[in-house]
Amino acid sequence: MDDTMKKAEETAAVGDEELAAKQAEAEAQAAEEAARAARLRAQEARARADQWKAPGEPKPSDEGVDDEEDDEDEEPPKKKHKGLLIFCVILAVLAAACVGAYFYFDNFFKDHFFIHSEINGHDVSFKTADEARKLLAEEAMNYSLAVKGRNDLSATLGAQELGVTVDDQGGTEKLLKAQKDLGWNWVQSIFRMTGGTVEFTVRTDREVLKSSVAGLPMFSKENVVEPTNAVLDTSGEKAVIVPETQGAKPNLEKAVAAVAAAADSKAASVDLEEKDCYEHPLVTKADETLNTRLVAWNQILSADVTYVFGENKERVTGADARSHIIDDGKTVRIDESFAHDLVYAWGRKYDTFGLAREFKTHSGKTVTIPYGGDYGWCSNKDKTIADLQEALRTGATGEREPVWLFRAMGWDNGDLTGTYVEVSIAEQHLWCYKNGELIVDTPVVTGSLAEEDTHTIPGCFAIDAKVTDKVLGAMDSQGYENPVSFWMPFDGGRGLHDAPWRVEYGGDIYKTNGSHGCVNTPYDAMAIIYNNLQIGNAVVVY
Repeated sequence: MDDTMKKAEETAAVGDEELAAKQAEAEAQAAEEAARAARLRAQEARARADQWKAPGEPKPSDEGVDDEEDDEDEEPPKKKHKGLLIFCVILAVLAAACVGAYFYFDNFFKDHFFIHSEINGHDVSFKTADEARKLLAEEAMNYSLAVKGRNDLSATLGAQELGVTVDDQGGTEKLLKAQKDLGWNWVQSIFRMTGGTVEFTVRTDREVLKSSVAGLPMFSKENVVEPTNAVLDTSGEKAVIVPETQGAKPNLEKAVAAVAAAADSKAASVDLEEKDCYEHPLVTKADETLNTRLVAWNQILSADVTYVFGENKERVTGADARSHIIDDGKTVRIDESFAHDLVYAWGRKYDTFGLAREFKTHSGKTVTIPYGGDYGWCSNKDKTIADLQEALRTGATGEREPVWLFRAMGWDNGDLTGTYVEVSIAEQHLWCYKNGELIVDTPVVTGSLAEEDTHTIPGCFAIDAKVTDKVLGAMDSQGYENPVSFWMPFDGGRGLHDAPWRVEYGGDIYKTNGSHGCVNTPYDAMAIIYNNLQIGNAVVVY
């Protein structure tokens, strides 16, 4: 019986495909051994029977001979008993083997899956939970992920490269335990299918995965292309935006995250482009600041203004200002020194206020009017600079004037054209012109030469005021008081006025009996001058 159980144990250890064959062979061997043992026991039994047989009783062998002699066709009784005994022994052995096998397999299937057990479609019959789990995990370990990138680059990462680990979260053990709760025994599983489904959690080792991702062809030096920002090209007649380029530089952290997410979801592939795993340009052609700068540049470059100075013109274009444009990447402006230098150069060229000038007199003779006086062109430098800056900034075109602080009445003949008064100290004479026509021609008396502070000062002056019925001087401070009908000051306290106290004009009167610096003019002539000249008209004295 011990040998029989041993064989049964060996039979139970054999694999699924060889189990039935080896079991039959073992059972035959056991039956043969049992028969041999039965024959030996039968012989011993007959020997003991002979010892106790009564005298004169025939021996079994004799009976057998007699029976054979009596009937050759009938089997001797000894042989019949032997065959029956062998059959019973075989049955007993088989029964014992079956009982032993039953209890063996009953114990075996406590930690093994029943016959005809399936998990996730895989046959796990006769397997322990650990063996079944390994079998089922092989499916996950056969997983691979196709990684796609820009420029038709791709590669495949296997489970090992992804650092894949599989966890059934105890599901396999739960199924093994559940087969006991079915109320079956292992014999019933021969005729029934059992099993179920186990959800496996597939995890990736981020360090292993990161190393594998970094080794993808997308990250190789020859395949990495830096993205470029959109930039402003100002080298041409107009500024233009050069668009950005996307390049092909993957971001390792983003790529690792995308690959890990795809692996966790058991995806077949992942596209790094679709998952936004590439570095982007920081500035695109749609960038608001870039487009604001573009507009600013093109406004400046399109500017074309001309400042008019009489017959003279000064043109300024955006191209002139190009080298003075300051662009800090956020704002665009023109260096103020550009407009400053231009406006001050124009001032030196065209401003005449208080400066010496050439003047053609009534006689046609040209004389030099010395420095002094307050008549002439004088630009307001600060406001003209601001005007030019604004014109360039806004892309203005056309003609414009400087902003004037003081204006003359013309540009020809030292600005003394149109309407003005000419006074010659040497000739003691005055000429008044209106719109270029002579309207007054009269002798006058200028400042006395007897005293230094009563001289009439040469220069070009502007009429500062027009007053009638004015009392000149102050008795308490100047020692005189002279009432006049017309008063037109042009040089502080000096001016044009009538002189009712005089009866003669011209000649050498001024040398000893001149005025206190004013130009004494006959009443009738002074009335014409007063009624035809305005504040700002010139009085040139030489």
